[in-house]
Amino acid sequence: GRGGFGGMTDLLRDDDVVASLGISEEQLDEAEAIRDEMRDNAGDQDIWAQFGEAETDGERNALMLQMQVANEARVAEAEEKLKAVLDEQQFARLREVFLQRNGVQSLTRPDVVGALEISDDQVTAIRSIMQERFAAQMELGFRASDEEREAFNQEWDSRLLAVLSDEQPDQWEAEQGEPFVAVEASEDGEDADDAPAVPHNSDSPSGDDDESTEDGDAPRAMRP
Repeated sequence: GRGGFGGMTDLLRDDDVVASLGISEEQLDEAEAIRDEMRDNAGDQDIWAQFGEAETDGERNALMLQMQVANEARVAEAEEKLKAVLDEQQFARLREVFLQRNGVQSLTRPDVVGALEISDDQVTAIRSIMQERFAAQMELGFRASDEEREAFNQEWDSRLLAVLSDEQPDQWEAEQGEPFVAVEASEDGEDADDAPAVPHNSDSPSGDDDESTEDGDAPRAMRP
């Protein structure tokens, strides 16, 4: 989903992604160990405790920024290890699919910042909007309708993209590659080429958390 804790390793819980990239059982086991290590070393409990005790929006925003930066560093370290597990083509395509799924919230990733040549001032502006978005999302609540959530995401995505220069949106699209389409036929019998592509900025992965697909020979995805 958006802003996934585990970065690209989260996508390896999606059977369709695993099948599309031809990832082996051995690779999945190594990737799962990397994700488990990152989760065990999270260490955000103290920050969350401080967040619950914060009295002002400024204090909460500062803590959210601290958690975001810390998680980005953990994700970057984990993905560097993942690069040694996957082959070059698998890693590159996994990154593209992740950027499609995570959407504009990936604009502060170091690799995206470098590829788009996003300035320090732009990063600061993007982080500020993300903090405002988090506060607005809390106000929106969990009972919002799908239509309300879609309108919310469109509004805030537009605000984030507005920070970019005239050239950077095209570069951002290029970084995401071709829209992801599942390898196998969909449940209603469509061929993979005719199945709908996963839209950019989707709120959640299309796969489930089962460890195997209907095809007994297909590799299982990582456990949640």
